[in-house]
Amino acid sequence: MGDDDKRTGGIFEANKASLIFATKRELPGAMPPCAGFAPQNPYGWVSNAMPAPGKDEKYIVEFLGKTTFRVIAYFDKFARAFAVNQPITYPPATTPDLTVSRYSDQPSGPVERGCVQVLDSSGEMHVVSEYRFERGRYYIEGSWFDFAQFGQGLLYEEFVTRLYLAFVYRPALCGTQPPLYGIGNVSEELQRGKPRYALERIAGVVAGADADPALTAPGIERALARWLGEAGLGSDRATELKRIAKSDPLRLVRTKKYADTYYLGTNDDEAAAPFRRTIWALEGALNRFLLVSESLGDRAAAASESEVGQWDYYLIESVARQMPLAESPVDAQDAAAGEWSIRLGIAQAVERLRLPFRFTTDFRVNAEGGIVAFDAVAPDASVMPKSRWRDEAAGWSEVSQAEREVQAMRYAMRLALMLAAIAFYQSVSIERVAVAVRPVSDGTDEPGGSGEFPQEGPPRLFSVEFERAAFCGNSAYRQAGEGDPFPFFNWAGALIGQADIASPLEDERLANPLRTMPPEISEQPLPEFACAPLGASELSDLAVNYSAKRRHTGEQLADAIAKAESTTERIRIVSAVKDASADLDVQEACTRLMVALTADEIDPGDQNAIVNRFLGEDELIAAITQARVMAERGEIDEAVTMLALAIGKAEQSGRFADTADTVFRCFDSYASRVVYNRARQAGRFERDANRRVELAPDSLYFCCLEVVKMLEHSFDRTEEALGYGKRCMELAPTGGPGYLQTARTYMLVGDMDNTIATINRYLELAILPNEIAMGYYQLAYAEWKAGRLAAGVAGYLKSMTTSPIIYDQARLELEELLNEPEANLLPPDEIDEVLAAHGVVLAPSEEAFDRLLEASAAAVDAGLFVVARSVLAAYCQHRPDDAIVNVLRSLGD
Repeated sequence: MGDDDKRTGGIFEANKASLIFATKRELPGAMPPCAGFAPQNPYGWVSNAMPAPGKDEKYIVEFLGKTTFRVIAYFDKFARAFAVNQPITYPPATTPDLTVSRYSDQPSGPVERGCVQVLDSSGEMHVVSEYRFERGRYYIEGSWFDFAQFGQGLLYEEFVTRLYLAFVYRPALCGTQPPLYGIGNVSEELQRGKPRYALERIAGVVAGADADPALTAPGIERALARWLGEAGLGSDRATELKRIAKSDPLRLVRTKKYADTYYLGTNDDEAAAPFRRTIWALEGALNRFLLVSESLGDRAAAASESEVGQWDYYLIESVARQMPLAESPVDAQDAAAGEWSIRLGIAQAVERLRLPFRFTTDFRVNAEGGIVAFDAVAPDASVMPKSRWRDEAAGWSEVSQAEREVQAMRYAMRLALMLAAIAFYQSVSIERVAVAVRPVSDGTDEPGGSGEFPQEGPPRLFSVEFERAAFCGNSAYRQAGEGDPFPFFNWAGALIGQADIASPLEDERLANPLRTMPPEISEQPLPEFACAPLGASELSDLAVNYSAKRRHTGEQLADAIAKAESTTERIRIVSAVKDASADLDVQEACTRLMVALTADEIDPGDQNAIVNRFLGEDELIAAITQARVMAERGEIDEAVTMLALAIGKAEQSGRFADTADTVFRCFDSYASRVVYNRARQAGRFERDANRRVELAPDSLYFCCLEVVKMLEHSFDRTEEALGYGKRCMELAPTGGPGYLQTARTYMLVGDMDNTIATINRYLELAILPNEIAMGYYQLAYAEWKAGRLAAGVAGYLKSMTTSPIIYDQARLELEELLNEPEANLLPPDEIDEVLAAHGVVLAPSEEAFDRLLEASAAAVDAGLFVVARSVLAAYCQHRPDDAIVNVLRSLGD
């Protein structure tokens, strides 16, 4: 401001007599200039020159003359400073603008440590600096404000005065934010809100510090701002990403369970695919900052850019130091690990890698065959650092495109070494590991791929297969990882830079036909170790598809018929199958097929037609279709009658009616079959105990369900509707729709107790989030209308937090419920407690999760991948553990 200074308040003229006993100190360099302000007068503190609340208490002032001061602040003996513009006689009754506080949790000794806090615009105190008090002197530490030589060896009065001028007065005068402290602002910004704005604010405060000669950002934060800029922050590309992210915000998380690094993602992978490399580079900047700061430890905020740059380069080039000891497998002293433990070990080890730049990988395992294969995606040259600190230049120097490409290849090769070491480490049974790596690319370059694991893309950089003895001999892999990996890869016969390098996941050595075989077509016994976790003794005890076995028979017949040379031979083939089968459905299907072949109604070379004719038309599905047409015309009673006749015909045939030895059941997935099996094992479903379970067609279940739906508003036929509802629950003991539709029928006639009881029966076994959410939604309404308002509120909240399927409707009803005088919104941590107190089942239970995981492991070890995928997918819907998800992916399609 200088000569144009418009500040007129706060001026105090002291009389000469009062100055006889006064103490005043001018402090050089206490007010550095800033934009729009160039100090013309000295600043400092005075004592006993003006009235004050206590003896020897001080004022911070601008010296305008020998006896004239501009009063800026008052501070007391407790290191509290208050903004004032005139002398005061009573202690201020306000929050101090600046405080100096000693840390309470420090050992007694000659050194005292504490922090400096200022009052921000929101009325909160926040730390701007730390201090050390030693041998009667104060030392200011950790601030971005450059106190130079004036930040150490200070007496109390100078210490407080310089703090106030730097952290309160100068920012207010210059219209800037108070100087920051350390590097904690980075994590604060990243936790505060949307990552795209947080990154811009981080870069912005560094730029602001660079523009102010009195401020110096920590070297590591200056480096972060540089890395973010190189990654594209502030570029046109980032602006486009920002525009997309308005409708689908980027999300930033710390992967706490495993690597504890940053992950930058999006809820719409397809929309973000064209920006994949930018996202990887921005995430990489954050992880470089994180890993370097952790390496520097307590010195991170004080480290120079030179030290930061050296650490950054070292950490990028030494990623392979994280490799496990491939020559010392975890099962070296025990029985060889099974498929599950190998896959889980690989997935967890990959997730634990703490890397400056992200990579992704799919993998497959054949433990019996001794081979593991990885197909990975690694950062390309565009993601690699564009500058590097060079001491000889005393600054950052540009890295050429060619250097970045070489560094990207080294990084990819080290990733391959780490993957191979991880695989060899899991089991002595693994003798070979194949790895291929291709560079990440944007979605615009790979029309067939998007998301976290794009399926198409640029050519693979290389493919290599390592053999255990050669890989581990003389720690060759470690030498390659810590040095130049190119010679080792060449020695191992790697295919580098060639066109059309195939995915190692397609290697026939990984194939095992048994893994794709559905349990419906086999009567083989289960391995003993899998019986209890799967609740079964034979593969057929896991079956869920009623027509799968017949379809398999039909497909085998179609193959044989296509090869036959005459109608007589074809009839003989079908007749032999009919005579060998005791299954009435198969016998009927064979008769139908022989009639068609004899009458030349079907082309014997059309295998699809042969299979379809063998299977025949499902009369129950046809009945449902026709009934729905009738219902649309308003012919509800006629539609119900037709469905009832179809159901009666099916059950009176004797094929699906329960007997003393057999029950007929339906299941919507292998996961639900395992849940049923384990529940039977635990004593549930007493009616089914000690009886063989055969499959009923899903269409029978859907016919019964359709009747319940059609009759739900026919109050004079409620008992009939409930009868069919109970048949639904009997046919599909783990099927949500039957329970929920039956509960709705009870609810429509005002029977809230049976509504709640029916839903609770389902929740005891429920595993599907959408159906669980629907269950709690219906239960909430029933509890509300039964007068249990707290349970109603909890039910709606439980539904809304379980799945979004009915979120909007649940929210509207919850708002209406909260208008009731005695209804109150519950905090999230009380929802389950309130439900349990009202006898409501909490689903899924921890026991259910444990059982699903046990069953998954057993199914994988038994080679039942069809079953394992279903069970593990159900688990991951509730517990999306990154490693478990990757195990699921490893089981193939």
